[in-house]
Amino acid sequence: MSDSEDEVQDWLALTRVQDAAVLKRGEKDFAPDGTNIQQSILDRSRNAMYDALNHPRATSAKNLVYGEWDSERQQVRVDKPKGTHFFTMGKAERTATFLDPEEAVYLAQRGTLQVMYRGNALSIEGICAFCMSACRQENMLVYSYLKKLGYIVRRAPALEQCVPEPIQHLRQSQGFWFWLTQPWHEQLAWRSVYRSYSQVYRDLSIVSTARQTHVEPIAAHYHVYKPGTQFKKSKPLPPDFYVRVVDARRQNIPTLTETRGLFASVPETNEAPKRSPITRIKQGKKQVVLAVVDAGIVSFVRLVETEFERLN
Repeated sequence: MSDSEDEVQDWLALTRVQDAAVLKRGEKDFAPDGTNIQQSILDRSRNAMYDALNHPRATSAKNLVYGEWDSERQQVRVDKPKGTHFFTMGKAERTATFLDPEEAVYLAQRGTLQVMYRGNALSIEGICAFCMSACRQENMLVYSYLKKLGYIVRRAPALEQCVPEPIQHLRQSQGFWFWLTQPWHEQLAWRSVYRSYSQVYRDLSIVSTARQTHVEPIAAHYHVYKPGTQFKKSKPLPPDFYVRVVDARRQNIPTLTETRGLFASVPETNEAPKRSPITRIKQGKKQVVLAVVDAGIVSFVRLVETEFERLN
């Protein structure tokens, strides 16, 4: 017991708190007061915002890159890529570099790329309309958000989806080979008291009647690298984060079975030999980041798979 617990509590401090006056709060600047002056100021501010948004965006002709929308591949073809962005973006082939829809939208919004279609220059709205047919709006929002923070973001390759087999709680008495090796003169069930027909049928059944539900495999959408990483498109290093995009308005958080399938598509992290047990529990052997998009607001949730039995 500490010395502070033996001391007598000073209850007079509560009276001083009660005597203190509550701080007064003034009128909020944004609180509507119903006057024409406030409405006029609000209208002028709104019109100034609209004028700024409608102003044509100027860009340097030296840094502008032209691309053509390829309807068959659902990508943007760039014949003459230039600039540092293409060091970490796009997929280079023999004759051109192809940009994914989210990459094209990001470069177009920052004024680096001008997308053409059949000889006509597309506006930002037109580019988004073409790209949204091949990429969800939530994915483009998460991609642009991470790129603005300085991360290197690449689409996850088409990995072979591995879904773990469903867990079946089968007793040894339900195995087929067990029945062949047992003498036939013994009783079929060993329970002394049955309180329902389901218990009788469960003991007599040889093949499990559990319904197998099909679960669509899920995997990470993007491989994310920290800023400053020495990245090469020809030989990329293992990513720092595996990001899965979730639409909060249309999708739910992955279930346990889906989470197991998500972890099955992610390799194990390189465990440091001198990490403490608490650190190993927090970081785990596999990590997946869920980018939850709710009405344009992006929130990140980290899922960690940890084996407690391996911790000493």
